[in-house]
Parts: sequence; C-alpha cells; structure tokens
Amino acid sequence: MEQKILIADDNEINVEIFRELLEEQYVLETAGNGQQCLEKIERFEPDIVLLDIVMPGMDGYETCRRIKSDPRSQTTHIILISSKTSVESRLKGYEVGADDYITRPFDGDELLAKIKVQLRLREAIMNLESLHNQLSDELRIAGLVQRDFLPEKLPNRDKIRWAAVFFPTELVSGDIYDVKHIDEQHVGFYVADVVGHGMPAALLTIFVKQAIIMSETGRNNHPVLSPAELMKNVNMRMFAQKLSDFQFATCCYCLFNINTLQLTFCGAGHPYPIVISPNKKPQRLKIEGSLLGIFEDAEYSQRTIQLQHGDKLLLYSDGAEPFINDFNDADTSNFSEEFSEITDRPIAEMMDKFSVLVQNKETTPSVADDITAVGLEIL
Repeated sequence: MEQKILIADDNEINVEIFRELLEEQYVLETAGNGQQCLEKIERFEPDIVLLDIVMPGMDGYETCRRIKSDPRSQTTHIILISSKTSVESRLKGYEVGADDYITRPFDGDELLAKIKVQLRLREAIMNLESLHNQLSDELRIAGLVQRDFLPEKLPNRDKIRWAAVFFPTELVSGDIYDVKHIDEQHVGFYVADVVGHGMPAALLTIFVKQAIIMSETGRNNHPVLSPAELMKNVNMRMFAQKLSDFQFATCCYCLFNINTLQLTFCGAGHPYPIVISPNKKPQRLKIEGSLLGIFEDAEYSQRTIQLQHGDKLLLYSDGAEPFINDFNDADTSNFSEEFSEITDRPIAEMMDKFSVLVQNKETTPSVADDITAVGLEIL
C-alpha cells in the first residue's frame, strides 16, 4: 500500500523542496493553511503530516491539537517544521501532540530518516491496535460463552423466589454461580470465586462448574451429595489438575430442602452466607473450610439450619463485600448502612437495589473485583 504524506505549508518554495525530496517515494498532497489541512486530512487520510508552525489563520500548534483530538485522525503522525529552535517551541509542539519536530534549515536525509521512523512507529501502533481489537472481540465472545454456563432461568416456585446479580470487572469473570433442582425435594446452589481475573480465571470457572456434581451418578436413584461430600470431591478434582501459578478457588455451596425448609451449607474459604429474617438484624452463618485445589486431603464440615417463611438468604463473592460490610466499624459483623436499608425488600427488589448500589459506588481499578450474589426468599 502506498504511503501518503500531507504537506501543510503556506510557502510555495518550501512546498517545492518537500516535493523534490518525497514525490518519488510517497503520495503527496498539500495544504496552504491550517483549515485546509484539517479538511484534506479527512479526504486524503495521510499517514504523516509535515506541518509548518507559522501559517496564516490557524497556526501549526492549534492545527496539530485539533488533528490529535479528533478520533478519526488521531493516529496520523505529525512532524512539526519550524525555524524556531528554542526548547520552549519544541516542548509546546509535543504538548499539543506532535510526534517529532525538525528545524529549518534541515538536512534532507535527516527528514527522510525521521519520516521512515514515524512510518514504522505508526505501522507498529496500528498493528497493536488491530491485535487489541481482535483480543477484545475474542474476550467479548468468551464472556458470552461464560454467561451461557450461568442459569438461563432461576427455579422460582409458589413460595420460593430467587434473584442473582453478576458483574464481571472485565469482559470475562473469575466468578460463577448456579441454582439447580436436584430432585423433587432439593435445590443445590452455590457461588464460586477463582483467584485472579481475566481469561485464566474464567477458564477455571468452567472447570469448577463441571466439577460441582450435585448427585452421584451410576447408582440407584442418584443420591444427593451432602455439601461436605460435594466440596471434598471438587477439591480433589482441582488438586489432581496440578494447576500452575498456585491457582485456587473459594466456594460456598448450599443444599436447600424445599419441603422442610432446612438449609445445609459448606464453605471453602468463601465469605459467609447471610440470613435475613423479618424484624431481625442480618446474621452471618459462619462455616470454615480450606481453599479448593490447595490440599489434597482437605476435609470439609457442614452446618444445617432451619429457615422460616419470610427468611431470605444471600450468597456472594468477596467482590461484593465492600458493598455489604461496614469497614468503618471495628465490629466486623456489622453491615453497611446502604446494605441494611435494602434488606427488608422482596428478594428481586433487594437485588435490583444492590445492583444500583454496586454501579453507583466508585472503586479504583486496582481494588475492583468481580461481583456475584445469589439470593433466596421463602414467602
């Protein structure tokens, strides 16, 4: 592809000097002032602009600033041409976006060398931009595939309601959740969180999803696994993979009996579930357990509690903790005021309000984390 250079200079003698130097190697176009330069960039789409600073009307500095501030032309490289030799003139040129600066009188070979350098830089930048766009497209598709592994529809019943929120910090997430009817009596549900972000964590979430098998296959009636048995099986599967870079996951798995309203749960280094009862302060359900994938012989304990009509239960990943906990209070069992204000609402509305809380609260990129929460309400 032929490389194009736009010469923006109001001095015809200067323009002819540029022509003699460049016309055998490049496609050339000229502009006599700053406004013409901006108009011709849009039509000509040059790779480089040789831009004189002193021109009638709009000077080279302002022309350069406008070129670089326009998304359509900001990748065009600009070499400012001037008889001004002061450091201040050069610095002003770089401040408005110039890629290089050359003073008159200049050596023709030096100008040709600078042009070649800028063309190579522009090509490298364009290639990186193309690669970035390709990777972004692939990550976007990967994010869609990952969402396909999430429940398409939550299993609401006459007296049981579910709601969930899922906010990846990137196009893909290190969190995953599921809510699944195992048999006529039991619903299994969990939130799992893989260490890290991006594609490595997202790939491991799919492995965790496949490793969480809620009932034993190959036996009569497919007996339901207890939370402790399930967590031990997942840990053994993860450990057997000998994952690189010490990757691990946390998880909280719950088994809910829709007839008796009993909840049995097990944790693996995960934030404690929260039970919210009418006219009572929310309560964390403490349960200890080793991280998944670290120790081969890890054992897991479980607890069983009796839920009542009107109760709500919340599972969440650690990315949601800043929106739930009151970190300004020495008592770590306290909840934030914003969270406490939404806990008396129906679960669907509560999770909607929680989503708004997450989206409105400012967080710095260095501490941002994937946020996932699953809520259950017994009517």
